[in-house]
Amino acid sequence: MQTPMTIRDHLERARIVYGDRVGIYDEPDQPASSLGDLTYGQFYDLAQGMAAGLDDLGLEQGARVGIVSQNSARLLTTLFGASAWGRVAVPINFRLGPDEVEYIVDHSGCDVLILDPELEDTLGDIKVKHRFISGEESDSLFKVGAEARPWTPDENATATINYTSGTTARPKGVEMTHRNLWSNAAIFGWHTGVNDRDVYLHTLPQFHCNGWGMPYATTAMGVPQVNLRKVDGPEILRRIETYGVTLLCGAPAVVAAILDAAAEWDGEIPGKDRVRMVVAGAPPPTRTIERVETELGWEFIQIYGLTETAPLLTINRSRQEWDDDTPAARAAKLSRQGVPAVGITMATDPEGEVLARGNHILKSYWNNPEASAEALADDWFHTGDGGVIDDAGYLTLQDRKKDVIISGGETIEECQHQIDRLAEGQVGAILDYSVEGKAQESDFDRTLRTTLRTIEFAVANADVPFSVFKPTGLGSIAIYEKVSLGQPLSENEASAWERTKARYYEIFAKAHDLGVPVMVDAEESWIQPAVDELVIHYMKQYNGERALVYNTAQLYRHDRLQQLKDALTLAQKEGFVYGVKIVRGAYMEKERERAAKKGYADPIQPNKAATDRDYNAAVDLILNNLDHMAVVFGTHNEDSVKLAAEKMASLNLLPGDPRVFVAQLFGMSDHISFNAAAYGMNVAKYLPFGPVKDVLPYLFRRAEENTSVEGQTGRELSLIQEEVKRRKRA
Repeated sequence: MQTPMTIRDHLERARIVYGDRVGIYDEPDQPASSLGDLTYGQFYDLAQGMAAGLDDLGLEQGARVGIVSQNSARLLTTLFGASAWGRVAVPINFRLGPDEVEYIVDHSGCDVLILDPELEDTLGDIKVKHRFISGEESDSLFKVGAEARPWTPDENATATINYTSGTTARPKGVEMTHRNLWSNAAIFGWHTGVNDRDVYLHTLPQFHCNGWGMPYATTAMGVPQVNLRKVDGPEILRRIETYGVTLLCGAPAVVAAILDAAAEWDGEIPGKDRVRMVVAGAPPPTRTIERVETELGWEFIQIYGLTETAPLLTINRSRQEWDDDTPAARAAKLSRQGVPAVGITMATDPEGEVLARGNHILKSYWNNPEASAEALADDWFHTGDGGVIDDAGYLTLQDRKKDVIISGGETIEECQHQIDRLAEGQVGAILDYSVEGKAQESDFDRTLRTTLRTIEFAVANADVPFSVFKPTGLGSIAIYEKVSLGQPLSENEASAWERTKARYYEIFAKAHDLGVPVMVDAEESWIQPAVDELVIHYMKQYNGERALVYNTAQLYRHDRLQQLKDALTLAQKEGFVYGVKIVRGAYMEKERERAAKKGYADPIQPNKAATDRDYNAAVDLILNNLDHMAVVFGTHNEDSVKLAAEKMASLNLLPGDPRVFVAQLFGMSDHISFNAAAYGMNVAKYLPFGPVKDVLPYLFRRAEENTSVEGQTGRELSLIQEEVKRRKRA
């Protein structure tokens, strides 16, 4: 016998087996009126009532019902009320702007759009046949007690369309069938042990892969579901304590928020020895995974997947064989993406792209046959992610070969030959993921993941003394600017900023765990204050004995020398080491133009002589205060390097003092780099790498903006010419 598998099965079971049990706790603090506590019987009635209300609107089965909302009982109701009676739910990311939401509504063909009240001002003008504001207005759809029009179950019918938020020009609509969602819910629930003694907390956005399918899995098993509108560490702990939560899902940013809150929590951490937390995204640092066990007393479970895979592809959960391991050793094993879930087959192609096959991989991209054919070519789903699968079947993500270029190699690993060549001259290498100015969360997570890999690579390679990242690779430029100006953030912006801060935390925590210093590149003056505040926060946390966190000071700004003096005073007062890379600067023309256009004082020095004066003064300041400072002299100026060497000698400092480094860009000022190294100084070269389309603009910008190097370039050429003549004479 074979019967269709549809998500109606989950709802029907909850009604029959757990009808009198409270199944949904709505968010009490929301702009719409809360639906309060709903039994699974009441939840079923609401879902069927919504289906009947959609019948009354004249919507045919197969029609699209869009909703833009933060986590709420109404969003959960829509997931079932639309799909379980034959229509298609389209949950939309509430963080998207009006143009993106309008595109999704039009592309998917939504007949109905339900909007969170907070979004009415920004999204209220989107044209759609039926628009409702969530709350009293949308509740008019709930024809409770009415019988919805019968639907002949079809497991291959589209149940939801979930839009990607990748780096493509337009998001793609992922068609998930009832069979896809049923398979994911059953297998995900099986692997994570979902049962009717659980209590589930919705910390994960329900729009995202339909809350990873947990609303279906938990509903089928009668699990009480607690809605949480906004990720907030202390509130998560309070709700775990209040409701007896045993299971939650989230990104690494949620883990970071919880750990921060736990540090301030009075008493035993809620959920100790009871809570399981499922995490996906860029893997947290091993130390963070360890802290989930040792500080929270929770179980850490890692998964990997995509919107196109519902999402579960792999899972990494502690095994019996690891019981005798130390928490640190267990955390190291859990940092991998995991082994294939039941029914999933994984492989990699010759370029290192991760491939997958299984029952809950997308039907197609809606109205995009070309993208569908490409993604599902050769009967494999092509994830677009790179990775390796070890002999035990565990997947670890890394960049694909074809996506990455690097000076001297195509990937981090393949640049080893260039690192070795530099090392022959006693010069180190700094792997610089040269991607900046992105706007998508997926881009920021990729930068995070890549930066974490450079830290791991540096641990095993003594010739890679630092890791580095660019702040705009981890977060929105617009939000950096608002934070720098002290402007209020919207709820969506505040959530995005928390995710940005969490990425900083993950990088610095891993750097601390592995003992690898990390430099943070400088940005434009109007977003630098937010960066400075974050970096100093982590210096206080991790730079107690030595500098692991380094800021960057651009001395072409006339206020930076004083900022260095203030930083030194703070470091002396609070007992940490202020790590800093000092450079002249790379945004001079842009800074001047913006200041003139907006009518504020030019932040740039009046001339190059003033920049040189402050740079040299900074050299003197730092070298005189190495008890509380560490430095990387980022310069292509011979005189500055000579000044640093002479100053160190006058202070009886060894040229190779570990608190002092010199750095230049790869391919520039080699005569400075190798002569300084020969003298005994610590020297490293920046090796830029990243996707070709992103790295080339970065390289062009650096070439154009390093105008102060133009004279040095001529100087280098003349030195080469003189050396050629000398060798001919010899």
